[in-house]
Amino acid sequence: MSKNINITVVGYPSTFSFVVDKPLPAFKYGCEVRRKLLQEAMELQQIESPFHEYDDYVVEEIDVTPNGDEHWHLGS
Repeated sequence: MSKNINITVVGYPSTFSFVVDKPLPAFKYGCEVRRKLLQEAMELQQIESPFHEYDDYVVEEIDVTPNGDEHWHLGS
């Protein structure tokens, strides 16, 4: 049974959260799995992004909490 992972996007373009219910691969800059999850969450939550399309964003770095949740820092 996989553990839900709470994802928090920090600051840019907005701070928002969502839950992932499947294991994520080891992080590498521009991870396509995370990028797809990010785009889906932005669309679902209708995150305001006045200067970029959702597919312009990339997960540049992450911080993993002691319980395995992730804080994502984005770039575009």
